[in-house]
Order: sequence, then C-alpha cells, then structure tokens
Amino acid sequence: MTSSPMPPAALHLDLRALAGETWHLFASRARLHLAAGLILIGLSLVSAGLLAAPLLVGYIRLIDRLRRGEDGDAREVLDGLAAFGPAVATGLVQVVAAAVGTLFVVLPGLVIMGGTAYALWFVALADLAPVDAIGAALRLAKAHVSSLLLILLLAAALNLLGAMILVGVVVSVPLSLILVTLGFYAMRPADKAR
Repeated sequence: MTSSPMPPAALHLDLRALAGETWHLFASRARLHLAAGLILIGLSLVSAGLLAAPLLVGYIRLIDRLRRGEDGDAREVLDGLAAFGPAVATGLVQVVAAAVGTLFVVLPGLVIMGGTAYALWFVALADLAPVDAIGAALRLAKAHVSSLLLILLLAAALNLLGAMILVGVVVSVPLSLILVTLGFYAMRPADKAR
C-alpha cells in the first residue's frame, strides 16, 4: 500500500490585511475605480451582459497594474475587448455549467460557480484559453477551498450591501473586484511579484 503525498499546508488568509490592501487600492484612486466601475456596469447593461466578461478582463488587468504601482486610466477597462473570444467563451461555459448544476439541485450549481470563480482571472492575468482557465480555476479552488469561500462570501456581501443603496453598486463592484483580485494573488503567492 502506497501513501499519497500530504496536501500542502492550507493557506492562512489574513483577512484584515486583505481588506486593508483592498481599501487602500480603492481609496488611492477612487475616481478611477468609480469611473471604471461605471464603464463596466453601464456597458454590461447596455449590451445585455454580452460585454460583461471582456470588460471584467479589462478591469482585472487594470487592477493588476494599479496593484503593481503602475498608472492606469478607467478607459483601460475597454482593453478587455481584445480578449472578447476567450472571455465570452469562458463566461459562457461557466454560466452553462452552473445552470446545468443548478437544474439538479442548487448546491451543484453553487459549487461550479465557486470552483470556476477565478477562470476570468486566469484569462486576464495568465492569458489562458477558456478550457485551461477553467481547469486552473478548479485546481486553485481545490487547493484553497476555505480561502476562496471566504473571499467570495465577502465579495457577495459587499455587492449585496451595495445593491441595497441606489448608487451603492458603483462603489461595491470596484471594491469587490479589487478584493477578489488581491485574493487571487494571496492564493498564488508566486505570482504576486508579477
């Protein structure tokens, strides 16, 4: 009988540091994030969601540049349109898989949504193809289940709070995207310097 290797030690997610870094990144360029959030939300609504995934890719890349101390402009959200094919294909696979999972019972759909949550981050930051991005997201989720759940629940709470106030989503969407992007790097420390 052979023993399987022990899984790596679970990541200790410093939620206080993550929240502080999220707020700092938002507050240091609040106007930029508010404008980028308006572009993302507005064009996603006008396009009936068709442009949501590519615009998310653009905003994720903008957050990444700002995280590294580089300058940015809210219009860079539109740069995600260059990744239209991979972003839309990735988003479509996620939605279809979650919908099919939800048909059986709600829980499988939620597991699929959570497990593939970072697929667009892999498209945006690692230039992976849709199938590879979904596979990488599933591996990341499997390795960091508790951290992923904590980040996603916090992001959902932020967006729920933002939705309760008429213009709150203009603040909650950028904050949650910054949080989730910084969480991505917290779970992938080798990429943090990138």
